[in-house]
Amino acid sequence: MFVAQAVGNRAQVGQRVGDQHVLWQRLGLGRILLQHLMTAARAHGFKRMYTVDAATNLPLRELTHALGFNSVTDPDERTQIISSVAL
Repeated sequence: MFVAQAVGNRAQVGQRVGDQHVLWQRLGLGRILLQHLMTAARAHGFKRMYTVDAATNLPLRELTHALGFNSVTDPDERTQIISSVAL
């Protein structure tokens, strides 16, 4: 599943490969998709991209950090992490 939403000059994205599709996980598809989304967001004038995900989602945090995102704990929901990157 993939979701994108414009919030001012920021792009919020979300993606998920369900547990029932474990064969599709850890193949680099998320990296390819996120890199494409970052390029498209820049081309459309967005200045920042961010994700909000579960604090337990370590694979996503590893991916976002590899792509230059910084992460903080959501001050309103301690079980979530907000990761963002300047475009």
